[in-house]
Amino acid sequence: MNIEAVLLIIAIIEIATLYRVEWVYRARQITLDVWGSYYYNCLPSFTMMVITFWVWDVDAYLRKAGQK
Repeated sequence: MNIEAVLLIIAIIEIATLYRVEWVYRARQITLDVWGSYYYNCLPSFTMMVITFWVWDVDAYLRKAGQK
């Protein structure tokens, strides 16, 4: 594998990560604006939401918080 292919793979991963960070930021802001501070505080931390990249539904986080 040449260096260009490695750099391309790294760039694709970085773009996907930046997209995820933007999505998490917007999802948290919508939760705060629409549902209020109680539900916003039920969300996990920003970092945890970014790391759990397989979850794309904010309601999944809120359902999980409601079960506790």
